[in-house]
Amino acid sequence: MLSFDEAQRILKSEIQPLPSQTLPFAQAFGRVLAKALHSPTALPRFDNSAMDGFALCTQTLPPRARVAFEVAAGEVSTQVLQPHQVARIFTGARLPQGANCVVAQEHVRYEGEELVLPEGLRPGQHIRKAGEDIEEGQLLLSAGTRLGPGALAVLAASGIAHIEAFQQPRLALLSTGNELFPPLGAPAPPGYTQGTLGVEGGATGLPHEAGLFDSNSPMLASWAQSLGVHLYCEHLPDDKALVRRRLEALLPEVDVVVTVGGISVGRYDGVRQALTEMGCRFLIPKIAMKPGKPLCLGRLAQRYVLGLPGNPGAAFVGFFFFLAPLLRGLQGERQAFPQPIGARLCHAAKASVERLEIHCAHLEWLEGEAQVRLSPHFSSGAVLPLAWCNALVPLNKPHHEAGERIEAFRLE
Repeated sequence: MLSFDEAQRILKSEIQPLPSQTLPFAQAFGRVLAKALHSPTALPRFDNSAMDGFALCTQTLPPRARVAFEVAAGEVSTQVLQPHQVARIFTGARLPQGANCVVAQEHVRYEGEELVLPEGLRPGQHIRKAGEDIEEGQLLLSAGTRLGPGALAVLAASGIAHIEAFQQPRLALLSTGNELFPPLGAPAPPGYTQGTLGVEGGATGLPHEAGLFDSNSPMLASWAQSLGVHLYCEHLPDDKALVRRRLEALLPEVDVVVTVGGISVGRYDGVRQALTEMGCRFLIPKIAMKPGKPLCLGRLAQRYVLGLPGNPGAAFVGFFFFLAPLLRGLQGERQAFPQPIGARLCHAAKASVERLEIHCAHLEWLEGEAQVRLSPHFSSGAVLPLAWCNALVPLNKPHHEAGERIEAFRLE
């Protein structure tokens, strides 16, 4: 059984990004750059007005002036501002030749058709200079950057039509367990018995008195999709032979197989047995952490296989610390692994000495300092703390005092 830190090190050493592909701008959101982007142009491309007002030259500034001409945003004007002239100009409009200052319209007073200009105007006032935001050839975004809304704005403004991005991983998510029923109100993945399905394929049947709704599949599937994967979901019964057949069929079609449940040592835990019989090379057989001890990671047929425990709390922790970094790393994301922040514990806490205990916690900032409060009812089988928490906190010693500084991982 590996320590948590050793398991993280092994995972980090095993991840190799998928090949890259060229994508149009319209498909860039959420993708991870495989090549750095440099600006093909300066931004702004030309000196322009930051205000609605009047363009003038401070070196030939008259106390009074008439408007010689007008320049609107998007207008290509060839008119040159002569000495003692002013031009009406609007926000974003190109600064006319001969002007070196813009005075805001609210600072100008009209007397008849003449403008009375204020004193103290300076060259460059209210002017956005060409290249002051981005210089031509400047590095915009480094390889390994996941493109969010702000990055798309940079691409669009710079006139970048295509990017080179890493491929998105194909993920098969296989829940297991005879006791599971599909959640209500949503299409059920393949594998559930027809007796639990409605006419349109949605789940309508209630679990029998020994059954449970499958909470892991929607939790993990939505989380994985938020990280940018091509997802396939299926449910499998506790049947080792069937599990093996489905694994053999799916492995050639995906980059990662994630199983949920069936990896412990119980009589019906056939997933680990099936993987072993198929020749899976386990890189992480078990981890000394709580919850999530049975979690395993291996390579099979050049694919990644991750076994998550069936308890929701353990699956949640395993996803955050192991599956999420794997999916980010396959996409070449520069910061694939979660980074801790220092925080102060709001209350005393006890932890196991045998395994690293990971707790659901609520983190908030008070007077500029992160503070965390652990869930009082978190266990591997609990689901309510998962909705309440916004951080995970590992505790690495038997007793922690109130006010003690610890490390916390924000759920982002």
